Amino acid sequence: MPIEEKAQRLDLRHICVCSVDPPGCKDIDDALSLEVLEDGNYRVGVHIADVTYFLKEGTPLDDEASERCTTVYLVERRTDMLPALLTTDLCSLVGGQDRLAFSVLWVMTPKGEILSSSFHKSFIHSRAALTYAEAQNMIDDPSDRSELSENLRRLLSLSKVIREKRMQAGALQLASPDVQIIRETITEENDNGSERKKKKKEKESGDVVKTEEKEGDEDEEGMLAVGKRKYNMKKKKRGEEEEREDQMKECHADEVTEEASGGDIALYQARDTNRMVEDFMLLANTTVAEKIVNYFPTASLLRRHPEPKERQLKALKDLLQSRGISHFDFSSSKTLGASLNYVAQTAPDLDFLVRILTTRCMNQAVYFSSADILPNSQSERHSITTSLSSSSSSPDKPEVSPYFHHYGLAAPIYTHFTSPIRRYADVVVHRMLAAAIGIEGVPSLCRNKQRLTQQCELLNVKHRNAQIAGRNSVQYHVYLYFKHKGSREAVGTVTKVKKNGVMVYIHKYGLEGIVFLKEQEFIFDAEKQALKHRESGDLLKIFDALLVRIEADHSNDFRPEVTMKYIRKATEQDRER
Repeated sequence: MPIEEKAQRLDLRHICVCSVDPPGCKDIDDALSLEVLEDGNYRVGVHIADVTYFLKEGTPLDDEASERCTTVYLVERRTDMLPALLTTDLCSLVGGQDRLAFSVLWVMTPKGEILSSSFHKSFIHSRAALTYAEAQNMIDDPSDRSELSENLRRLLSLSKVIREKRMQAGALQLASPDVQIIRETITEENDNGSERKKKKKEKESGDVVKTEEKEGDEDEEGMLAVGKRKYNMKKKKRGEEEEREDQMKECHADEVTEEASGGDIALYQARDTNRMVEDFMLLANTTVAEKIVNYFPTASLLRRHPEPKERQLKALKDLLQSRGISHFDFSSSKTLGASLNYVAQTAPDLDFLVRILTTRCMNQAVYFSSADILPNSQSERHSITTSLSSSSSSPDKPEVSPYFHHYGLAAPIYTHFTSPIRRYADVVVHRMLAAAIGIEGVPSLCRNKQRLTQQCELLNVKHRNAQIAGRNSVQYHVYLYFKHKGSREAVGTVTKVKKNGVMVYIHKYGLEGIVFLKEQEFIFDAEKQALKHRESGDLLKIFDALLVRIEADHSNDFRPEVTMKYIRKATEQDRER
C-alpha cells in the first residue's frame, strides 16, 4: 500500500472490533466496535469493507460490477457481483486479520443520544468473527465479563434505544416469515463401521436476503411469497443446529433435486443480535445519506420508499372493520404503526397476519438520483440541504423533504452504504462519501447526471430481477420438499376471498397459496366477502382457520408447483396438533 494511502487512514487496529454474521459467512461486509471514553460516553463504530480501494472506477472489473449491480442469491447457489478473491478474501473483514475499512464513528451517550459523527478510511483488526448465536450466548452469559462481551452488551443496549427512537418517529414493524429448510446430513457406514458423509451437503449456504437492513418496503407477491422471505439452510449434527443466513450453497445443477429434497421447513426466529446489527446498519446508512446529499445535493445516489397504496390500505381497513377491529388509521406511518400495535393488543392472534397484509400494501423502495426529483428552484434546494444539515441525527428531527422520504423507516433521507461486496449502489455511495470528506476526487457519476440516473434505473431493474429469481428458487425448493415428503395437512388462515376459492396462509411453513373451491358447492357472497356452502350454509371468511392438504403438483413439467386443497374448517383439535 502506498505511503500516501496509509497516511490518510485512521488506524483502529487497537480497538475491540468484531463482526456478527451467520455461520460460514465468508463475505463479511461489516463489523462493529465500541469504546468507553474518559467522560463516560461511547465511541461507536460501524466498519464497512473498503471495496473501492480494490475496485477502481472505470476499470473493466468496475464496468462488469456496474452491469451486474447485485449478488443474486438462490437457495442452492449464488452469483457474485465481484470475484471471490475480493468477496471472501481481500475485502472480507475476517477475524484475526488486518483489513481496510470505511468507518462511520459516533460519539454517543450511554442513553443513545448522538453527540457527533465522523467518517474515516481506516485500518481495523477484527478480534472475532462471531455468529449471531455466539454473540447472543456471550451477551446472555453473566459469567463472561470479557471486553468483547461487555461491548456487545453495550451495543445491544444502545441498539434498543436507537430502534425505539425510530419507532417513535413512525418506522414500521412489518411482518415477514423467515422460512428455514432444515436438512439432515446423510451418512453411511464404511467397511470398518465408521460413518462417512455420503454427500457433502454443507459447502456454503444462507439467506436469500441478508438480515441486517430490513426496510419494510418490499412488495412481495406470488403463490408462495409473503413479505421478505429468507431461506435458512441448516443441518442436524451432534444435537446442534447451525444457522445459515447469508452465504448460498454452491453446487452443480444435477445435485439440486436430490440434495434439496430432505429435511424439514420451519420459521426462523431472529435473535436480539440480528436486530442489533440491523439497527446499526440502518443508522450508518442514514448518517451517510445526510453527508453525501449535503455535499452533492443534485448528484447523490439515494434510496426512497414512496407512501403505500392507499386503495389497498382502505380495503384492508374495511376488512378489519368487518371482523370487529375498528381502529386502523393509515394517514401517516406513525399512525399506521400505532394501529398495528393496537391490533397486536386487541387481537393478538391476528397480529402477525395483519402485519403481513399491511406489507402487501407497501410500494417498492427504489434507488434514485437526487437531481431527478429535487425542485427546480435553487432556493428550495438550498432550503432542503440546509434543513438536512441542521437536523443532524437528532431524534426529533423534522421531515425535511417529501422528495427523499423513506416511508417504511420514517427517515427523511436514506441510502445504501453497508454492503459494497454484494451491492453496486453501495460502491457508488462509498465513492461519493470519500469525495464528500475530501480524500478522493469527485466520482464520474456525480459529474454526469444522466449516467447517474441510468445507473439508478439499472440498479432497480437488477434488484427486482434478483428478488424474482430468489423467489422462484424458493418456490421450486418448496415444491421439491413436498415432492419428497409427500402431502401434508396443516391449518391455514384465509387472507382473501375470491369467487372460485380463498387465499390461505400457512403459518407453520410460511407459505401462501390459493385453495380452489367448486362453484357447485360454494356461493360467493360479495357483500360479506365470503363463500357460503350450498348445503351446510357454512361461511368461509377472511381470517377463518381452515384445514388444508399441501402437496406437490408436477402435472406441468415446465412449472411444477405446490397446491393446497380444502378439507374443512379447522377445529380446536386441528389447531392444537
